[in-house]
This record gives sequence, structure tokens and C-alpha cells, in this order.
Amino acid sequence: MPNRISPHEIKQVPAHDTLRSVVMWLRVVTFLWLAGLTVATLLTDDPANKTWVAATLVAAAAGTITTVTLARRGGLDSTTWVVVDGAIALFTVMAPALAGAADLFYGGYPLSWLILLVWAKPSLVWVAAGITALVAAQLASGALGIRVLSATDFIGDIAVWIVSGIVYGWGFYIVRVTDLRRQEAQEALARARVSTEIADDLHDSVLQTLAAIKMQPEGVDAKALAERLDREIRQEINRIRADHRDGFRVALYDTVCEVGIQMGVDLGRPMITGDAGPAEAMEVLIGATREAVVNAIKHSGTTAIHVSGEVGPETLTTVVHDTGAGFDPSHHAGAGIPSLRARIERVGGTATLQSARGQGTTWILTVPRR
Repeated sequence: MPNRISPHEIKQVPAHDTLRSVVMWLRVVTFLWLAGLTVATLLTDDPANKTWVAATLVAAAAGTITTVTLARRGGLDSTTWVVVDGAIALFTVMAPALAGAADLFYGGYPLSWLILLVWAKPSLVWVAAGITALVAAQLASGALGIRVLSATDFIGDIAVWIVSGIVYGWGFYIVRVTDLRRQEAQEALARARVSTEIADDLHDSVLQTLAAIKMQPEGVDAKALAERLDREIRQEINRIRADHRDGFRVALYDTVCEVGIQMGVDLGRPMITGDAGPAEAMEVLIGATREAVVNAIKHSGTTAIHVSGEVGPETLTTVVHDTGAGFDPSHHAGAGIPSLRARIERVGGTATLQSARGQGTTWILTVPRR
């Protein structure tokens, strides 16, 4: 069984974004399923209340459009949307009973919400709450509806939510943990390679010079040998810095650690996917990220601040997220936000701010690699 990791760590791995696409497209498919059933109910089930049936189709369509939009723009895992989409899902479960329909017509929409829930809120409390809500809605629907269910049908309707929540929740967790362990292994391998390279270079230069000094007869100019050793050590230090300390991964890591020390806040280790060499845009991105972290420490009212970075084929991205007080960006008159955006936009990048009162703040900063 994998070691326990925090929900924040789980959501920072690359697999989280891949699973986002799975969640989005599953919603589209399950909506089409619901749409087909509601249309069939409207055409063939005369006793059914057409208003309730049509309302179900409209609500599910709105939920699907919003899901796709948030998946593409960011925010699909926000607590607000998870709750709102859950309300739509529970309504679709109850709708057949409210409409007096002869059969169910909610398709897979409630299931797609449960999958969205286990992706967006990877914690036992959230998953258990989602399963409980769906089971309660199913029980209420059975009590109100005109369908006559056998004991087997009744148990099956309830079990599908319980089994689905457990299976999808565990499956998503395993995928994310495996990806996190792979990423950690790659980082450890990269560190080992750097250590090996440094050891080899020291052996080939500095240690050989020291050995030569020991073998020199008395009277040889010790000052010249010391100067040679000093020069080789400085050259080696400069080469190591150029090769290993100016990359995106180390630059972001060093910046987060430095800010944490200066501000007296334990920011933890940033989750960083990939690496890239130094570039002007990267330096601007690191500077803007530093500003976002400092602002979060000063104004969010929390020390729960998380930083992550990702190297894409064409872009570098950092995300600074806090779970603090949040604010309404449209009513914020300070110069900090425009200044930060301007820094990123000057190098052809984008700076996206997501915040609301009581829901924390997230900066998504992206710059081109070239």
C-alpha cells in the first residue's frame, strides 16, 4: 500500500491534469446519455411531467457546459463548483420520481459528478459525503417514485454509488501516488547524477592537483601551486553553478526556500515537473513567483501556501496557491496585481489570478521557454 500523502501533493502531480481531461470527457459522454434518455421519455412516456423532464435536460446541459469551461480555463476543482454540480447531480437522481416517470432518465450524470468529486477532492471525508448524498437521493427517489422495485433492484441502485465511489477514488489515488513516486525517483536520480559528475570533476582536477603538490620536492614554488589549486577550485565552482544552479527547478526551489527563511514561514518543498535551462523569461517568471509568494505570506492570513512548477514543451509555469482569506480581484485597487501581470506580459507570458472571499488565492504564471 502506498505511503500516505497529502491531498495537495496528490493534486500537484502531472497525472492530475491528465485525469482532469478524463473527468471532462466523461461528463460529456454521460450528458449525451442523459440527453438521449430524457428525449425518449418526452416522446414515449405520456404520463411523465414534461416540465420536470425538460428541466433535468437543461440543468444537466448547464452543468456540462460549465464543467468543460472550467476544465479548460482552470477552477474545475473549486469547492463551489463541486457543491453546485453535486446539487445538479442529486436533482437528476430525484427528477424521475418528481416527474412521475415510468423509468429512470438521469443516465450517467450523477456518476460523472461522483468521479469529479473523487478527482477534485481526494479525501475520505469528501468521497464519503458524496456517496452518502447520492444514496440518500436514491432512497428518496425510490420512496417518491412510481417504479416498483424488487429488493435486488433496490440494493443494486444503492450499491452502484458505493462501489463506484470506492473504485474510482482508489483508482485515482493509485494513479496519482504512482506518478508522484515516479517523479520523486526521477529527482533522486538527477541528484545522484549531479553528485557523481561533481565527484568525478573534483577527482580529475582538484584532487589530482593536491596529489601533485604532495609529490613535489621541497623548494618548489608553493605559492604557484596554491594559485593553481585556487584557480581550479573556482573554475569548478563556476561550472557547477552554471550547469546545475541556474535551471528552472533549482531556481524555483532556491527562491521558495529563500523567501520562507526571510519571512519566517515553512513553505515546504515546491512540486516541480521537468527542468529547463536559464533564460530571460525564466528569470522574470522566478521574480514574479517570488512576488506572489511574498504577497501571499503578507496578505492571505495563512501559512498554508503551496508552490509548484511545470516545464511544458513551449512554456514554463508556476502556480502559487494559498488557502487564506481570499479577496474580490475586481474590487482590489492596489498596484501589486497590475505590476505582477505587467512583468509577465512583457516577456510574452500570461498571469492568471483566481480568488474569492473565503476561498484563497491562486496565481498561475506562464512564460514562453524561448
